[in-house]
Amino acid sequence: MFQNWHRRSLEYQPPNEGPAKKRRTGRHPRLYKVENDIWGLVSEFAGTTESNMLALSSAHMNNALSMNMASQAVRHRNKIVVNDAPRLHQWMESYPHVPFRVAHIDIQGWSQPCDGDKYSLRDMVDFLSSHRTLNTLELRRVDGDGGDDCDYYDRNGDVKRLARLGTSTTLHTLSLILEDDSWNISDKGAKYLARLGKSTTLHTLHLGLSGKFISSKGAQHLTRLGASTKLHTLTLDLCDTDAGLDGGLAGLRESTTLRTLTLGLAKNNINDDDAKHLAVLGTSTTLKTLTLNLCENDVGPDGAQALVKSLRESTTLHTLTLGLAKNRIGDGGAKALATLKTSRLNTLTLDLRENNIGPDGAQALAGLRQSTTLSTMTLGLADNSIGDGGAKALATLKTSTLNALTLDLRRNSVSPDGAQALAGLHWVRWV
Repeated sequence: MFQNWHRRSLEYQPPNEGPAKKRRTGRHPRLYKVENDIWGLVSEFAGTTESNMLALSSAHMNNALSMNMASQAVRHRNKIVVNDAPRLHQWMESYPHVPFRVAHIDIQGWSQPCDGDKYSLRDMVDFLSSHRTLNTLELRRVDGDGGDDCDYYDRNGDVKRLARLGTSTTLHTLSLILEDDSWNISDKGAKYLARLGKSTTLHTLHLGLSGKFISSKGAQHLTRLGASTKLHTLTLDLCDTDAGLDGGLAGLRESTTLRTLTLGLAKNNINDDDAKHLAVLGTSTTLKTLTLNLCENDVGPDGAQALVKSLRESTTLHTLTLGLAKNRIGDGGAKALATLKTSRLNTLTLDLRENNIGPDGAQALAGLRQSTTLSTMTLGLADNSIGDGGAKALATLKTSTLNALTLDLRRNSVSPDGAQALAGLHWVRWV
């Protein structure tokens, strides 16, 4: 509505102020003020050409954008998207009571010492945590390049403020993506974030903490989220941190409500012993969907065997994703992973790129066709050495009962003979 008004300004007719307004019985009452403000601004510049539009004052344009955002919050699925602090700050002051349920906010520019605390993060958290209709919130800070000394300081205090979002009485889905290099978050910040587990309404939580200074101590703080009595979906992205395992995952295993768990632990120097600690997740009595991102670590055949032994015996797990690219899995680890054919899984994804897997490993993985429960499977085997022998072995997957199969066999020294054998998998999705 608003973005193209200057192109049809000469054709604009303001809304009727008489009986026509009474016919809008299905509209939110606060929308009338918002729309009248917008149309009033349009009327003021009704004769303005597109070239002269560029000369309009920033104050007018900011007011218009703020009013348009409020209008969209009411009419377009009660959702707002804000990409900078000034616009949200203006919107908070102008329309504090306009109802919305979903918000996506980039918190760049909030509570930075260079700004003289012009836009207080505390004010934003107070506004959002006390809002009476908000139930889904995403706060994102990923765009910085970390090169500004003024922007690079201890952010644990800001994280403590963000953790107060857990006091909201309406919020049930929260996503905090704090992956900007300039946000220095340590174990203390992780301890504050663990307080979100005390929320009485939150059931879905995503914490993006990739690249932070979080050690095994901080990881243990975060696993206390498993003590929540409401949380059923949890994503912890701790890739490229110093977060070790050290048995700290026991808190997640013992959760009585957690149904879906995603752990991002890539680039964390995880070895075979650490993989054994991860294996305890297979003893959970509630987990149904598990995703483990262990790419670019040091997991070998022994670690793969320890990991799979517990997971294949799970009585509740039905969807499993294992990201093991760029490890030391080899043929031995591939054979261990193939024993998942005896599990109760119906969806399996194995990312095994760059793991020195040869024909024997591929032949073992082809044995997954014997599973009586699997219906969907994805095998990522790019950049290995399966050759024609492995290709022919994987071609036998056509005899499985799978409903959907995705294969990635790029750069595997497969000749035309091997490709001919794979041609029989005409229903397969190739990557």
